Amino acid sequence: MRPDVIVFSYRIHDDERMTEMRLPSELTAQHLTGRLTGAIGRLRAGTANPAITWGMMSALAGAYAEHQLSTGPHAARLLEELRALCGAPPLDLS
Repeated sequence: MRPDVIVFSYRIHDDERMTEMRLPSELTAQHLTGRLTGAIGRLRAGTANPAITWGMMSALAGAYAEHQLSTGPHAARLLEELRALCGAPPLDLS
């Protein structure tokens, strides 16, 4: 049984504090791809901080994996593109 709300945390920069986000569990792969696409667009436009963006988006993708929500192959490609734009190390969601 899926939880009603998915809670995930991410760290901003090198700050020791964690930021928490709560999302409804009925989120779909389309929601994740929308978030990733928006983040990629903001990075390319120079209006997003790569460290903050990667922290939040990798945590979101991890929450999807942890709760066994479908992400689809398109989301995986977008996550890899975002990772490269942010200069982040590879992400292991297994």
